[in-house]
Amino acid sequence: MVTAISPEAWPRTLTAELAAEYLGCRSAGQFRREVAAGIWPQPLLKQSRPQRWSIQELERALRPDRGGKANSALASLERRLGIADEAPEPVRGPVRSLGRG
Repeated sequence: MVTAISPEAWPRTLTAELAAEYLGCRSAGQFRREVAAGIWPQPLLKQSRPQRWSIQELERALRPDRGGKANSALASLERRLGIADEAPEPVRGPVRSLGRG
């Protein structure tokens, strides 16, 4: 079951674990691999522990470009959700999975 969470419920910066959950990645490891591949932005401070990502930068990565073409982050998320051939809908807020599947 998937439940919408209001954007105000999320902190402004996210650890890898929270960013993975926010974006629908299977794990923090998958999220980190996608960061290394350039799909998602780099952490705010690479040397900090734990590393943190700006929720605004992650949201910005999800927006299509001005021509309506999905960027690599949006295309990756669409593939993960199985909607790559459909027109993207506006992101209304984060979605949280309550179960592990």
